[in-house]
Amino acid sequence: MALIKHGDPKRFLQPGSEVSEDENGLLSGTCVYEGDIAYLGTIPRMGQLHPYDLRLSVYKRQISRIANSKFRATINYIGVTADPTPMFIEHPGGSGQDPIQTHPKFADFAGTPASPKNGALFDTETGDFIGFTNSSNKFFGVTSYIVPSVMVNLSFYTHYVPDLGYVGETYDWNVPNLIRPPNVKDFLLLGMPYRQIGNLFQVTHQILGSGPDGWNRSIY
Repeated sequence: MALIKHGDPKRFLQPGSEVSEDENGLLSGTCVYEGDIAYLGTIPRMGQLHPYDLRLSVYKRQISRIANSKFRATINYIGVTADPTPMFIEHPGGSGQDPIQTHPKFADFAGTPASPKNGALFDTETGDFIGFTNSSNKFFGVTSYIVPSVMVNLSFYTHYVPDLGYVGETYDWNVPNLIRPPNVKDFLLLGMPYRQIGNLFQVTHQILGSGPDGWNRSIY
């Protein structure tokens, strides 16, 4: 018995497509197409625009074969409300170590080359600090101290390929909602990791806060 097909055998868009927007300005949408398997090659391709909202384009497709030699294609779209989107902030925290002689109260507990304290030993010619040598003193063996690290991740979405040329330089962007700690004068762009999603890039600026004197502009 011959197969009888009713309706249009070509692919056609099903009702009920939707577009959603998240708090970071990322748009996502879904459309479903059905039709004869012979027309499978006519479904939207990667990068093609959304049929109703031109801010979005295809980044994922799921194709299923269904009854009567037909297919069902679920097409996922992605886009942004603005390019670039507003930055969203993450502060992972962290810490580092600095030489003990850079401690702001170093002279209080180590003294000076002319008047050392707590077993501190200084080079007699240069005055450089060598170490704490009194094994019965609580400072014995101390060479560094823990300092808080103000690391901030600033992420956003864009269609443009990120430019890594500014990595390693001081960061002068004005970032809304970023509250700078009182002991941080400026920031250094440490890295710019990114990943591609369809024709979008999710980019993160990793910035590190300086001390109260700021980053040395002759170096960075």
